[in-house]
Amino acid sequence: MYSGILFGFLAAFSQSISYLCTRIFVKKHSNDILKLFALSHIIMGFVSIPLALFLMPAKMPEFSNYALSLLGSTIFYILGQLFLFLH
Repeated sequence: MYSGILFGFLAAFSQSISYLCTRIFVKKHSNDILKLFALSHIIMGFVSIPLALFLMPAKMPEFSNYALSLLGSTIFYILGQLFLFLH
């Protein structure tokens, strides 16, 4: 019953920690946001690939059904990440 509240607090806490870690990295590496951007996405890839293989449904819809949405969300995700790191 209270798991949603608990996970909400854990998500907020994790996001706050990630902001602090971003600040520490940027200060330590002379404001090299591209290095942070690349390293963070490499780490996410190592975590995401096994999860995607394990959680992928047996039947996926045709790629053409979601390609435009995937492209749009990818572009805006990357822009959001870059603008976050630039701030």
